[in-house]
Amino acid sequence: MAKKAKNRKSDSVTMLAVAGYVLLLVFGFPAAEKAGDFYPALLVLTGIAALFAIVHYHSRVNAYVCPQCRRKFKVSFLTDLLSLNGGKQGKRLVCPHCGFKGWMQETGPEE
Repeated sequence: MAKKAKNRKSDSVTMLAVAGYVLLLVFGFPAAEKAGDFYPALLVLTGIAALFAIVHYHSRVNAYVCPQCRRKFKVSFLTDLLSLNGGKQGKRLVCPHCGFKGWMQETGPEE
């Protein structure tokens, strides 16, 4: 039971971080544009750094289960950043164990 609660906590942290990121973009860009000078460039760099931080956190606290061989595996930061995310479908990945290409369901690393 504690394992599932920990996974829900990491999902909540990820969702809060994504919501904060969206708010940064929605409210930050008009404010930076209005301020002018170097602020738009600073906001772009801040947005990229925030995105990388969110993906880094996500890749550290999540693993995926292959529907073919049922084995669990973790992905690297770069794979997590560049692979397609299908929401409820999971993430489009290649299983390192059996080579299956398809949608993999997200799970906690210790479940």
